[in-house]
Amino acid sequence: MSKVRVAVAALTLSAAGFVGILNRENIKLEAYPDPVHGWQVPTIGAGSTEGVKRGDKITPLQAINRSLREVRVFESALKGCIKVPLYQYEYDAYLQLTHNIGQGAFCRSTIVKRLNAGDYDGACEAILLFRRAGSQDCSVPGNRVCGGLWADRLRLNAQCNMTPSSYAKAAPYVAGGLVVAILLVSGLALYQYRYNEGYRAGEQDERLLWQAKWDRQAAELAAAKARNLELVREEEQRRQNEIEKVRRDAEQDIARAEADAAAANAVAGSLREQARRLASRASQCAGNPGTAQGGSAAGQSALVLADLLSRADARAGELAAAYDRARAAGLACERAYDALSATKPRR
Repeated sequence: MSKVRVAVAALTLSAAGFVGILNRENIKLEAYPDPVHGWQVPTIGAGSTEGVKRGDKITPLQAINRSLREVRVFESALKGCIKVPLYQYEYDAYLQLTHNIGQGAFCRSTIVKRLNAGDYDGACEAILLFRRAGSQDCSVPGNRVCGGLWADRLRLNAQCNMTPSSYAKAAPYVAGGLVVAILLVSGLALYQYRYNEGYRAGEQDERLLWQAKWDRQAAELAAAKARNLELVREEEQRRQNEIEKVRRDAEQDIARAEADAAAANAVAGSLREQARRLASRASQCAGNPGTAQGGSAAGQSALVLADLLSRADARAGELAAAYDRARAAGLACERAYDALSATKPRR
């Protein structure tokens, strides 16, 4: 390590410094409420807040990559507002603080003012000014809300107050931090690879499972559709058969009615013949001199009776035939309606 301070433009966050950020933030893979501000500031990964929404999830490797992108943004801001050279450990300490409080707060802070004035010791002590989280003073002994924040500020203050010689003694630990960082990233990358492979395998299995379910449901629907179509055709055939039977029965009923009407007409004709004969005898009786007295009136009565009988019989036959035809037609209509309504035909 250089024993002289270096222009900040030539510095970048060390592996040990990045591990310090990860250790402080304790990576979380699902969005969680900020310890102080709650869900007003949803947080994820290693303390990331930008664009985070409640319910968001990420993988370990995504969390590290996100933190690295944020570090580059913080480095750009820090290099823009610090005008004096720094030791590597000072740079790491200030960048870790910037990651926690934001580049705007850092660049407006007393730390930067003292640094640019050449007051390195005063700048390190100014780290302890950032001891509050909202309305909480985290430096109060026994604080259970943000005690971790004060412990981090003490750690960064101690790191900032190191000397090149003391930092050189800590170099093996810095190298160890680098190895840990490499192993951590490698392990997380391997985890991410296996996670992705397992996820894809599980996703494929899940897709095949659902595809099998969809295929089975499609087959069941196709079978049900074919069965319904068969039932519709069977019902249509049944109705056609019922209509045909109703038609045949109606024709038979009408034929029987017509036959009955013909028989009734024959009987009526016989009755009319008998009435004619009766009228003829009455007429003969009226022309016999022996029965002339009172015979004329009787003959006229017989003729009138015979005529009335003949007319009544003819009219009765017409009415009977009309009734039979109407009854046959009504029954045919009723049976056809029953057949189309899928009700049991009446007998």
